[in-house]
Amino acid sequence: MKWTIMKKLIGGFSLVLILLVSTSVIAVTKMTGMGSKVDEINATWFPAALLVHDMKIDFINIDRLSLRLTLESKPEEKEQLVIRIQDSLEKLKKEQEQYEKDFLTDPEEKKLYDSKPVD
Repeated sequence: MKWTIMKKLIGGFSLVLILLVSTSVIAVTKMTGMGSKVDEINATWFPAALLVHDMKIDFINIDRLSLRLTLESKPEEKEQLVIRIQDSLEKLKKEQEQYEKDFLTDPEEKKLYDSKPVD
């Protein structure tokens, strides 16, 4: 069978078109899967990360206020610092309770969360 230039061009472009369509179908399928992963991240992981970040800020604030308390000499300022430390501790406790309630749903995660660190 003799291949003319026209048949060769049609065959080549057909092959490129088939590859383009198959690549597009695979890409759209993968993007649909990525969309569900993004929804999971937005619904679960991102709020948990924000809450942990807020807890970290509270720890830093408590540490900072405690240091100021040890360096403070005026009794009225010490009282204010103690009140601020107690407020920060209460806020931290509420955030910890919220984290436990909203994000520790898996029994294995709860077990790891409750475990004590190894010395």
